[in-house]
Amino acid sequence: MAEELSIISSDLLTDVSKTEVNELIEQMVEKSKNNMEEICELTLECTTFLSSAEGRSTALSSQGVFKRLVGSITGKNQKLQNAILQDNTNALYAAQSVINRVMLECTNNRKLLLAVNGRISNLYLELKESQNDIAATVLMTRQAIVAFYKKYQQEIKAQDERISRVEEHVKDRCPECQSELLSWQRVCSYCGCIHPLKIDGASEKTRQVLSKISEIVQDENLSEDIVWDLTAQKTERVLRKVKALAKIGRLPGYTEELEADVEQLINKCQNAEFQIAVVGVMKAGKSFLMNALIGAEIASVEVNPETAALTKFRSAKGYYVIVKFHNRTQWEKLKKSAINSKKTGKDSLASRLTSQETVKMEAGWVGHKDLTINCKNLKDLQETVKKYTSSQTIEHLFVSEVEVGVDKSIFNMPKEVVFVDTPGLKDPVKYRSNITKRYIKKADAVLIALKPGPFTAEGLEIVTTVLDCTETGKAYIVGTQKDLNNEAECEKYVSNWVGHLVSAKRYSDKRKVRSRIILTSAKMDLLVNKWASLSEEEKEDEDCFSMNDYNDLESYSGKTIRKRGFNLMQMSQKDYSIVSESTGIPALRDKLESSLIANYRKLKIEDIEKAFIRCKKQITVLSQNAIEQQERSIKLAMAGAEALRIQIDSMASEKETLKQKGIDLKKEVEKLENAVRSKIEMLERKGR
Repeated sequence: MAEELSIISSDLLTDVSKTEVNELIEQMVEKSKNNMEEICELTLECTTFLSSAEGRSTALSSQGVFKRLVGSITGKNQKLQNAILQDNTNALYAAQSVINRVMLECTNNRKLLLAVNGRISNLYLELKESQNDIAATVLMTRQAIVAFYKKYQQEIKAQDERISRVEEHVKDRCPECQSELLSWQRVCSYCGCIHPLKIDGASEKTRQVLSKISEIVQDENLSEDIVWDLTAQKTERVLRKVKALAKIGRLPGYTEELEADVEQLINKCQNAEFQIAVVGVMKAGKSFLMNALIGAEIASVEVNPETAALTKFRSAKGYYVIVKFHNRTQWEKLKKSAINSKKTGKDSLASRLTSQETVKMEAGWVGHKDLTINCKNLKDLQETVKKYTSSQTIEHLFVSEVEVGVDKSIFNMPKEVVFVDTPGLKDPVKYRSNITKRYIKKADAVLIALKPGPFTAEGLEIVTTVLDCTETGKAYIVGTQKDLNNEAECEKYVSNWVGHLVSAKRYSDKRKVRSRIILTSAKMDLLVNKWASLSEEEKEDEDCFSMNDYNDLESYSGKTIRKRGFNLMQMSQKDYSIVSESTGIPALRDKLESSLIANYRKLKIEDIEKAFIRCKKQITVLSQNAIEQQERSIKLAMAGAEALRIQIDSMASEKETLKQKGIDLKKEVEKLENAVRSKIEMLERKGR
């Protein structure tokens, strides 16, 4: 509010104190403030009295509202009433105090403010127009009143603007797009506009943060790299914003795991690959299964627990291998995990990683840039893959990932479809099994390779581990090595698996589980296809087809065709078809083709949308919890502030009480001193 009007100093008061006058004026205004007409008339009377020439020689006894109010409040206190109404100086000071007190009340009462402002406007103009015609003694007074009301008018206008802004603020709508905002929102989540009323008094640091948030919200650029699908483009843009906003706002509960999920989903949007992972324990026949699906023996089928590499296979024009190596952080984690596995011996991973030969090669291979190797033919490809994935070579220790391009003549798939051979689960070296677990979460489909036999605790754990990392609709259970058991035993094992998985509540009913299980013999599929591709001369050559492979295939074919004394050399086309079909690999390929590969893009988009909804729900819950926590903190702070205010008021009241008691005590002491002094004087007089 403007400075107080101060024409009459309180030092000029006679027969009455400043406190008495102020208390009287306080009661007068308090009594009249709800009566707009009365308060306006009172203000006008006081202003007229102060500014009129007659007022210098006439008391306020003739003024109506003022006199009535003073009389009604002072009551029988005639002395106080006369001191104000009949003394010019006292009356002028009282009139001035009324104006100041009314103006103060106007700042807290908008209706009163508007009413008084309307009345004062006309008076202000009259005073301004006539001030030049008034005597010099009154002119100074009128000029002071005009200046006071001029300031008052300016502040009324400013207050009206502030009230208007506050009312706009209360609407909680974006000033740009009119979208509804929550009470705590400063930045519109639709257009990125920063609400100007909500940043009044905000620090420069806060303004900078809000500016960054606004820029993120307004960013509508789509990643140029994502050209395979518009939905993926839009989803990736939103996720980028979420990631940036979570980082700026340090969202409570935004864990590393959730951040990794968001990052993984961003990568899935950016990468058009549809990845089908093959997982399982060591010796489960994963590599045989991978080779059978590819149609050539490319993946290493050695017992190879050392490798920590993912091996990806995709269709291509020609043959190539891309090798990626461990960076320093990955390498140190692998070594630490190998040592912690407590698996010892000269062939253990820990021993191989710390051997002199490995240490010598470490500087050259760890952090090595990616190698792209173009291969002349299938044999060249097989040798190159073996070099970087086989446990027989030292180079494979430094490899983190291998991508293998297989010519379309052998592996004819859409270029986006990628099959991935993973390190074994349940590996004593946790680093390797964790690679597989993380990859399962990224994969668009998972083939779980299981050895034949009843479900062991380990087998059930493998399946449940995979299903914990992915959706049941993405997983297929592939029974490998069916050639080691007869048909009746295989069906018994399948029934055992179905029962366990339904009991474990991984599937709702047996029919659904059964539809996800396929029995195969990848090794026999590879052998029968290889046999069919050989010429008569090559079939006779043990270097082309070993005697062990020959005996295994002949035995399996005889059991399948149910023909005693079956001779593999006399295998007909019909026999070939029966044996090939019995391996289960053609059925697996057909299922993958019909359920996954033919609809891979649609399935990938659906997966992205589902994952996005899950992330959105998680982050929404975290945000709501954070908001609620902030609101609780604000309420607690406000409650604490109110309690503190009450305590301060109580202390102030107690202080005032103590002060009054001190005054009273001082008076009593003075009385006692006077009484003692009088007694002493009386005794002295008697003594004389």
